[in-house]
Amino acid sequence: MEDDFLEALVASERIAEWVEAVKGSARATTSAPSGGNFLPVRSVLRDFVRSVEESVVYAEEAVLANAGEEIEEALAGCEDGEILDLRRRLSSLLGSHGVKVAEGEVREYELRDQSKTKVKLYEVALTHGVGAKVWRAAEILCEEIALPDWSGLLQGKTVLELGAGCGLCGLYAAHGGAKRVVLTDFEDSLLDNLSKSGEINAGAGIELRGYESPGEGGPWEDGGLGSGKCVVQVAKLDWLDPAGSENSVAGGHHTLGEGETFEVILGSDLMYEMEPSVALPGVIRRHLDRRGTCLLAMKRRYEDILQSFLEKARECELRVRIKQVANERAQEEGTKLFGGGHHVVMLIEHDKNGSGEAPRAGFERA
Repeated sequence: MEDDFLEALVASERIAEWVEAVKGSARATTSAPSGGNFLPVRSVLRDFVRSVEESVVYAEEAVLANAGEEIEEALAGCEDGEILDLRRRLSSLLGSHGVKVAEGEVREYELRDQSKTKVKLYEVALTHGVGAKVWRAAEILCEEIALPDWSGLLQGKTVLELGAGCGLCGLYAAHGGAKRVVLTDFEDSLLDNLSKSGEINAGAGIELRGYESPGEGGPWEDGGLGSGKCVVQVAKLDWLDPAGSENSVAGGHHTLGEGETFEVILGSDLMYEMEPSVALPGVIRRHLDRRGTCLLAMKRRYEDILQSFLEKARECELRVRIKQVANERAQEEGTKLFGGGHHVVMLIEHDKNGSGEAPRAGFERA
């Protein structure tokens, strides 16, 4: 998955460079007294066409970047034979007879728990971002929750999934006995995808509802859910703007209530950049019930980010324990886009939640 996302990032950068190179060469050529030299344009277009022919990812990125139209406009007055042929080939590849950006597809994940729980998710191309598909850490977190040690974790509980992406962990909790699950992310496109994932999982035991921030004694108190099903909702949550100061309803999605707390918080692969990673402990403290449990799964990539997260967690009076995932072969440092290392599971609780210091199998103090 990381290699796939790396290809999308590289494709995006190269296409932007090619478009700019064509524009620059076209301007220089048309303004030259002798008509200029078309060789640089031909070379760029050959690379462009070859890459689109060989890779769906390059084709998708080119469509998203509107690259074909920009090149057509830049070369509108060019009558060079080879360039005209390359333009036609590129237009055909990206047009109605070529590859288009996939609108998305439904995938069914069968988890490795005793019940072999099946969760259907709506996924789109990785060109839409890291949350567009399920990463291994999300599956690992579901596998962790399925262990006997966590047998009572979800039953009748309220659950929040942070940075839900496609919503695997939260929807697994919905299938696993939770009474209410709220899936959160901050990009409108991902929130739309989460709503679609909620819709395709709705059925005998799950009901998708629009999110409304609850008040005291509101509809989410015990006995107020009505249907007896697990209620699944989708809400916006930007860790750097948790109160949703710009707009409480953006893109049709309500912002998660700032004071709302949950008995269980789940999250997978949430730490890629320093600023949001340091903001994460504050989000957990704000939304985790005083006696609640937070479980995060992640690949241990960047030690500086992890250590900054742990330092901030201590400031937030959160107790963190870490368990390395067993039977996993470590990757060499720096061989992947987001670094190497093992997957780990993090257990996070309020440091003064009255639960004592009872150890969990395999977890060690961070």
